[in-house]
Amino acid sequence: MTPRSLGSVAPAGTDAEGAFRIGGVRAGDTVALRVTRPGSIPASVSAPAGGPALTVVLRATGHVRGRVTAEGGRPAAGAFVQVALAKAVLEERYEVVGVWQQAPRVPVDAEGRFEAPLPVDAEGERRPVIVRAGASGFAPGATAALDVPATGALEGVTVPLAKGYEVRGRVVDDAGEPVAGAEIELQNGDLPPALGNGRDWSSTGIAMHPFEIVAVSDATGRFAIRDLPPFAYALRATAADHGWGSGEMRVPGGDEPTIVLARERSLAGRVRYADGTPVANAVVVALDPASGAGVGQGLVGPDGRFEIEGLAAGTYVVEARAPGHVAVDLLPSRSCLLYTSDA
Repeated sequence: MTPRSLGSVAPAGTDAEGAFRIGGVRAGDTVALRVTRPGSIPASVSAPAGGPALTVVLRATGHVRGRVTAEGGRPAAGAFVQVALAKAVLEERYEVVGVWQQAPRVPVDAEGRFEAPLPVDAEGERRPVIVRAGASGFAPGATAALDVPATGALEGVTVPLAKGYEVRGRVVDDAGEPVAGAEIELQNGDLPPALGNGRDWSSTGIAMHPFEIVAVSDATGRFAIRDLPPFAYALRATAADHGWGSGEMRVPGGDEPTIVLARERSLAGRVRYADGTPVANAVVVALDPASGAGVGQGLVGPDGRFEIEGLAAGTYVVEARAPGHVAVDLLPSRSCLLYTSDA
């Protein structure tokens, strides 16, 4: 329950009898309440503080009931199901990871049966849903969009799970040395969105990026991704002090992927006037010599010195820029002379 008065927000809960009390509100203030409970349609009411006791009635959203099966129709041990609005899953492709993060996980029983609450839209109305299931050793499975009856439960839903595959790979730097702690993601955008847009396979539970990072390399640079369905996957990896790297793998039967991450390096130098006076507060940009695109930049200090970090090994054109000056390129192993513009 979330009461709001004079712009403040103060969550409160109910006791075993359903009673609640909200303190810290002045008599006569109007308090807006939004009452929520899993399995119920949220309700909103407003009332003056100090008035008679309120009674808020919650309507049940209803349930979806069914079974999760493995190959041969047997129950999938340790499986869970999630239910989400089909519109959110199918139309919000770039937010679908968050959709499944927020959907409660409901465990199935020993027979693979489940009963999960039906979600409702912002108006408290029933809409078509998708039911998703997962279990260790199996690739995630999901239904198509299911129409929900106007009243009662959605019955007889079956979510089949097929065998999940494991892929192992390795992350190395540009010298062939293993990279520990690299974070590996799946990058396919054309996977069925009900399966988390290709990002919720192993559920590693890393605090900063739950369900996006599917593996982390160990001290030898090796990683494993489990419970994958057959597909050709694109991988992306990164690690501290390294640039991005990519790789591909096919499940099942593909070669073990090796992802190469270039170690990041820095480029340092000086910017000065023709008389040797340092130029402060200029911007130095590293440009790709082939495309001319900027790949990094740094600020010039009071002594005219700069450092551009996060660059891969290679050759760059370095350009110094400052208001009222003509931009010039810095040649390797030389200071950059910056001239005042007459324009």
